[in-house]
Amino acid sequence: KRDVWTPDEVAKLRPDVKYYPLAIDGVCENEPDRYQGLLQRLEKDLRGSWKPLPVQEFYGLEQGVASLQCLQRAQHIGKVVLTVPQRMSVTSEACYVLSGGL
Repeated sequence: KRDVWTPDEVAKLRPDVKYYPLAIDGVCENEPDRYQGLLQRLEKDLRGSWKPLPVQEFYGLEQGVASLQCLQRAQHIGKVVLTVPQRMSVTSEACYVLSGGL
């Protein structure tokens, strides 16, 4: 781990703050029950406050380069999705039989 402050370093800058570094990967590996409890507590505390990420959608394979350029330029917030059109229309009201082979 790099650039993790010690409690003494934080106290010098902010004596009014209590600082306890926690290596969550170590907790996950060595104390799985505690880790699950922390995750459940975090989920409870954050429930309802998270909003879905915005989606910027590019339609068709011909937009592939434009979608990658958008990622490269960091012109997005959220997700960049490249939608590939289906070759076959499928509806939930119909039945389909696929056959063939050797």
